[in-house]
Amino acid sequence: MPPKTSAAPPQSDESDSDFDDAPVKKPQKKTTKPVNRHKEGSKDPEEELQRAVNEKFDGSDGEDDDSDLFSLQLPSRPDFLTKPNRADRLMIRNVEVDNFKSYFGKASIGPFHKSFTSIIGPNGSGKSNLIDSLLFVFGFRASKIRSAKVSNLIHKSAGRNPDKCTVTIHFQRIVDIPGHYEVVKDSEFTISRTAFQNNSSSYAIDGRPATKNEVEARLRRVDIDIEHNRFLILQGEVEQIAMMKPVKTTKSETGMVEYLEDIIGTNRLEPFVKLFQRRVNRLTCDLSQQRIARDHARNSKVAMENPVRAAIEFLMKENEATTIHMKLEQRRRQRYLDKIAPKQAELDKMKEEMKSIAETLDTNKNEYKQSEEAQKVMIEERSKLDKNFDSLSKELSDLGTEETRRKEALKRHQANISKAEAEKEKEVKKRSNLEAAPEKAERKIAKCQEEVEQLLEIEKTANEEADKNLDEFEKRSEAPKEEQKKIQETWAQKSNEFNKVRGEARIAREDFEDLKKLANSGTDKLIELKKRLESSEESYAKEKDELDKLKPEFDSWNDKLKQLSTELPTLRNTARQKNQDLAKTRDRLETLRQQNSSCSSSNKVIQALMKEKEAGRIKSFHGRLGDLGVIDPKYEGAICTNFGARLNYLIVGKEEDAKNVINFLVANKLPRQTVQPLDKIKCDKRDLAPNPTNPLPAPRLIDLIDCDPVLKPAFYDMVRSAIVGDSTQEAQRMHRMPACRGVTVCTLEGSMIHPSGSFTGGGKTVKGLILTDKNKMAKQVTPEDKAAERDLAEKLGKLRDEADELKGQEHEMDGQLIEARRKVAEMSNRLSIVTSSVQSAAPAIETLKKTIANQEKEAAKVKVDAKTLEDKQKIVEELEKKRDELGEEAAKVKARQAEIQSKLDGIFKELVQCHRDEAKESLQKRQKLEKDIAKETANISNSGRNIAKCDENISRHDKDIEKMKKKCEELMEKAIDDEEVKSKKETVERFEKQIKKLQTKGEEMTKKQSELSAAETKLEGELKKCSEGIKELKESMLADRLKVEDIEKKLAALKVNRIPRFQFLIESSRPEDLEMQIDDKMPVVDENQSPEEVERQKKHMACVMSDAAYALEFEMRQKVLENTESYENVDGEDRVPVELLSDEKINEISSRDAEEMQMKLKVCEQQVEALKAKVDISSIKAYVDKVKQYNEQVIKLTIATEVHRKHNQELQRIKQMRLEEFHSAFEFIGKHLVAVFKMLTDGGDAKLEYIDKDDPFRQGISFMVRPAKKAWKQIQFLSGGEKTLSSLALIFALHMFRPTPFYVMDEIDAALDYRNVSIIAQYVRQKTENAQFIIISLRNNMFELANRLVGIYKVDGCTRNVAIDPLRVCEMAKQITDSLGQATCTLPDEVTQRFNETMSRQNKEMIAQEKQYPNFPSSNEISKAEKIVNVEGRVRKELIQTTRDVTSRPQSKATTSGDGTERPASRSASRPESRINQMKYPAPRLVERSSSQNVRSPRKARNIEADETTPPSKRSNSASTPKRSPMKPLTPSSKKKEKAIVDDDDDME
Repeated sequence: MPPKTSAAPPQSDESDSDFDDAPVKKPQKKTTKPVNRHKEGSKDPEEELQRAVNEKFDGSDGEDDDSDLFSLQLPSRPDFLTKPNRADRLMIRNVEVDNFKSYFGKASIGPFHKSFTSIIGPNGSGKSNLIDSLLFVFGFRASKIRSAKVSNLIHKSAGRNPDKCTVTIHFQRIVDIPGHYEVVKDSEFTISRTAFQNNSSSYAIDGRPATKNEVEARLRRVDIDIEHNRFLILQGEVEQIAMMKPVKTTKSETGMVEYLEDIIGTNRLEPFVKLFQRRVNRLTCDLSQQRIARDHARNSKVAMENPVRAAIEFLMKENEATTIHMKLEQRRRQRYLDKIAPKQAELDKMKEEMKSIAETLDTNKNEYKQSEEAQKVMIEERSKLDKNFDSLSKELSDLGTEETRRKEALKRHQANISKAEAEKEKEVKKRSNLEAAPEKAERKIAKCQEEVEQLLEIEKTANEEADKNLDEFEKRSEAPKEEQKKIQETWAQKSNEFNKVRGEARIAREDFEDLKKLANSGTDKLIELKKRLESSEESYAKEKDELDKLKPEFDSWNDKLKQLSTELPTLRNTARQKNQDLAKTRDRLETLRQQNSSCSSSNKVIQALMKEKEAGRIKSFHGRLGDLGVIDPKYEGAICTNFGARLNYLIVGKEEDAKNVINFLVANKLPRQTVQPLDKIKCDKRDLAPNPTNPLPAPRLIDLIDCDPVLKPAFYDMVRSAIVGDSTQEAQRMHRMPACRGVTVCTLEGSMIHPSGSFTGGGKTVKGLILTDKNKMAKQVTPEDKAAERDLAEKLGKLRDEADELKGQEHEMDGQLIEARRKVAEMSNRLSIVTSSVQSAAPAIETLKKTIANQEKEAAKVKVDAKTLEDKQKIVEELEKKRDELGEEAAKVKARQAEIQSKLDGIFKELVQCHRDEAKESLQKRQKLEKDIAKETANISNSGRNIAKCDENISRHDKDIEKMKKKCEELMEKAIDDEEVKSKKETVERFEKQIKKLQTKGEEMTKKQSELSAAETKLEGELKKCSEGIKELKESMLADRLKVEDIEKKLAALKVNRIPRFQFLIESSRPEDLEMQIDDKMPVVDENQSPEEVERQKKHMACVMSDAAYALEFEMRQKVLENTESYENVDGEDRVPVELLSDEKINEISSRDAEEMQMKLKVCEQQVEALKAKVDISSIKAYVDKVKQYNEQVIKLTIATEVHRKHNQELQRIKQMRLEEFHSAFEFIGKHLVAVFKMLTDGGDAKLEYIDKDDPFRQGISFMVRPAKKAWKQIQFLSGGEKTLSSLALIFALHMFRPTPFYVMDEIDAALDYRNVSIIAQYVRQKTENAQFIIISLRNNMFELANRLVGIYKVDGCTRNVAIDPLRVCEMAKQITDSLGQATCTLPDEVTQRFNETMSRQNKEMIAQEKQYPNFPSSNEISKAEKIVNVEGRVRKELIQTTRDVTSRPQSKATTSGDGTERPASRSASRPESRINQMKYPAPRLVERSSSQNVRSPRKARNIEADETTPPSKRSNSASTPKRSPMKPLTPSSKKKEKAIVDDDDDME
């Protein structure tokens, strides 16, 4: 099928199901997922490939998303280009339809022939429904099947309304054999689709439900190209290929190049080309911008070189002065160090003595520690015993509880048994009652029936009595009825008289009132006008006074409004600014308060102690230990879980303050706390170092805590050398390592492995006892912080008062402004109303005065006679009196009539109504008794069912009782064993004895620890004495050391400037600064040669040197531009510590040298002061920044260049791959297109050519056609028949490139003439043997060549079909005629031979008839005239073409008639064409043979010959006149001539 010009609409009114979508590609959302090749073994690689490409690309020219394009993998070539040709092929065996469109019920269309099947039938019979059925199964939307929605496809006719329709296509694979085919085993399958009335549909494959995607995948696997639909060609679509542009101009349409590329498969590379092209374009722009940035950075760097030189010179002079000062200070420090050495020797001796005492103390401590470890082991053993003791106690308690529960359950089940037995007794009693119920019901029914019979008798008697008394009622009511009749006649007469008089009285009253109004009209109107005049004058005076007052008041309010409108914005700005200041001050105060608040602990105890510290009573108090350090949140659980209690210790500096803290807590009755003084903590400073001498396999907790160095011993005393691992397994592994011997190992979740190997943990991880954010560390609040907080609070109060005052003023002014606006609006409105009223009141008053004057004149004219008015009033009074009298008489008659009616009602009630009431009462009682009878009857019938139900309940209760009894027995068996309880109690008593024994042992250990503690105290006293002696020596050395430290501080403070080393200071980087080096290979001028030769050699040498210099300069500039500039000694601090001299060099400095250094120092300091004002030191840092910027730009440029090169190289590779694949397929299609078109047109030519050979995808492809004996043309400028032939030729050529198993075509021959239809039919029959063609056609020269005919016809509004093989029918007919002995032509060859013989005989007869008419032209003359007409036609056509080329006017559209000739489509053709068309038909007129006979033109004869709808056996008789030119038999040569005649006709058109 040719490409569709537009996609299916996104929504329709059929169904929301995805199955009804047309199989067209929809744009997918753009993603950045890489497109990989299809997986091996997938069901449909081509479908997966297309889906992957659609997921990555949507075909739009969007922005580049910076994804990695090189990670994308290009899809492989389509499978149809690589897989080998198969010996078998697919064909449609038949199509089964069920209630589809015009088909009612089930019908099978086919079977179809393997090669050529033609569908024939009259218009409207349902031929095209075959194609609709295929489109329906292949998943097209209803709008593509000539229907608004899916439900419309269901058959509808008189009396036939099915609820669904189904189409099933039967496929099979076959292997062609001569004359027939073989079906491949297990290759048959069916695909069906069913539509329902609710506009939904479903699919099935081989009867199994399937989705639309599964159906499409199955069709692709059997080589059905559902993407391009070339196998389906609908009515009028064959020419759409001819209307395609070379390349698409909009996204919605398809051009020739896109159409071919889609079929070839190179469009899979188009998204990659677009993506790489967008990336290359962007990278090109980035590259240009990067070059500009690089050049700008270099120019900025060069401009700062001179200031940098001056700054470096200044720094070097300053460093010289610093170096001299350093040497003098070092010499002075050495003299003080010489005094300290003797004292240091004595100090070392006392330290050795102190070390001996310390070792003894350590031994004592080790014994104490061993005792503690033994105590811990004992405690652990005690803990295990306690745990076992508690466990056994709990088991004993649980056993008692379980026994109690067992007894309660037993008691509950026994109670349930009693309850169930009671329920059973109830059911037994109920059953006995139900058994006796039928007998009671029968007795009650008999009693009720007796009462019913009695009531029937009473009812019958009452009705008979009522009927009997009706006659009596008629007799007694005759006299009253007669009187009632007379009274009714009297009442009617009185009523008529009353109505008549009432009407006369009303008319007289109206006349009287009209006359009265006429008499008073003039006077009343005059009075009314005078009142209006008085009111208007009064209102005018009031409004004028109001207007005089309103004007000044309005001006006053208006001025006030303007003033307020000006002042209010100013006030609002002031208030807004004040509020901003207030908000800023409030934020600052809140921040300061939070800071001061965070400085004090949230704990009331710590807060109180902090106040004591501020008061100076506890000076060395630091706070809670957990608040004094910070640790990473990762290790928070490890330290808080294992050392949580120690983190709550209170830290003080001295032991004295610890006692003060305890006394303060006791005095103020505060909670107990543990206080730790820092001066009592003893630890080696080496243990506090962050990197211990023996590195451990994990970090130490002490190294992870960030705190004040003064507080470090407190944290070390808590955690010691504990290390932390990530998990328990890692902790166990580290514990076994030799390096971790004697070290505690913790885990992140809070577990701990002690040096002894015991493991603690498993509980919940504790957090929040130590800080994890350094910013939250508590610090002391100073008085300055408090004062700042008070000042801000006072300022905030003032600002708040000012803001409130401004806000009040703003509200007040805002209210005044609103009031002013309201007043101005009201006054403005009132002023306009009053002004308008005053302006209109004066004319209105004058008008009223004139009206009053005129009315006075009119009142004088109108006068009514008083006598007449009085007579009229008397007549009215008399009529009204008569009316009232007649009304009273009619009322009396009506009252008498009511009395008579009441009397009649009493008689009827006495005689008839009383009996009827009795009968009604009996009927109601009888109906109630009948209901009781029905109820008792139902009880009798239901008694058996109710008894069965009771039996069922009794049985259920028996089962429940049995079940509960078994449960009780089970509970009785579960009684607790007394021996087991006794055994456990004995074990508990044994555990109690062991616990007491361990308790005694613990007391002995405690006693031993007390003795060791006393010995430790004694050793510590001796150690203290040694410490005091060392302290005295240190104090004696302190004076000298302080002076040395002072000098060392000065030396440490001495810093020299870091002198940067830049590239422009070390070597020149400019080409013009380099010396030209002469190469040894450079030619040398020989002075011994001739002057001319010497001059020539000099010029040559100059050129060589110039080229070398240029090359060197270019290379240098490129190096400068593309390479980064190096620099040294610029990172780090601007000033670095001065490098000190060794002691040997210091000792070599004599006193004289020191004096010279002093003098030289003064000179250098003076020079530094002189240069200081002239240089800018910051220029060095600025220059370093410029160099860094320049280097960054150079690196960025290098990277951008390489990235651009790689992307551009990949883009060209993909483009070349796409072009090569497309070109190879394009040449194949073009070569076969030429061959097919030549065969179809008998000598014509066609070609596909690139508009731009360098880039065919940009300009597109043109389809050029040269029909036989005509010039080259674009396909869109051809006639309708030529377009059809060209499009079919392209379809057949594409079939050779990418074969399709079958083709279904709908009237593709509609625009072709007889000859071209025959050529197409022959081609389909002979040249395309590897495909199945199903063609709908009405042309006999098409369907006569078909291998099989399927006839479509309608009966009673329903389509039916029949399939026949024409050749088989002819053979059967031949056999029948031969058996009957009749010589009838049936086979095609025989029919052709007979037709030729008939035509030859007719020609001879016509030649014989021509001799009787000497004036009639001969056949030779007619042939000559036809040739002249053909020549003139070709000349006219060339003139038309020339005129079109000159005027460049578009060619008018043309239509093709049924015989293959063209007709102008409209009268809008150009003038030259119109003139030529006027010459077209009158030219070849023949000579008239007589006045009474008109001879037809040769054209008319040719039209009759070319009428392909005429059967061969009747064409000789189809002419309108019996006189015809002789005709020759249909030999091959005559057929060629006939074709030439048809072609000449096309030329004339």
